Amino acid sequence: MTPIPPAAPVQPAWPDKPIAVPPAKETALPELPPAPPPRPSLPGMPNFAKSRAADLYVKLCSDNVDEQRAGSRDIAFILGEDQMLLLNKAVTMADESIRINAVKILSRKKTPDAKAHLEKLTSDHNETVRSLAEKALVMLK
Repeated sequence: MTPIPPAAPVQPAWPDKPIAVPPAKETALPELPPAPPPRPSLPGMPNFAKSRAADLYVKLCSDNVDEQRAGSRDIAFILGEDQMLLLNKAVTMADESIRINAVKILSRKKTPDAKAHLEKLTSDHNETVRSLAEKALVMLK
């Protein structure tokens, strides 16, 4: 075996100039989070607790039937008083699929408001809406 010659010492590579450090800010205030986007607003719009419910209300009031239907499908995902405010609007809509969605949601609620809406929908001109409302009232008893 042949001996291995010792390795040459490695010199550290220091920069020729000192590294510049950015100066510290004298008045370092924490950055504020960006402001939330403004809530949509329509004349006569109820005061919603959550902005998501306000967005759905705007969809329900849209002139586009597809937007109205999309908004009515999402009512089930809103909770509390905001949901009842949206249902108040949905039961008055001209499109029967929106009223059917409202009946489906109202049939799971046991509040006096829900029962009143279902009773009103038992005289709806659409047979499907009327039938679903009648069945829901029977199930609530």
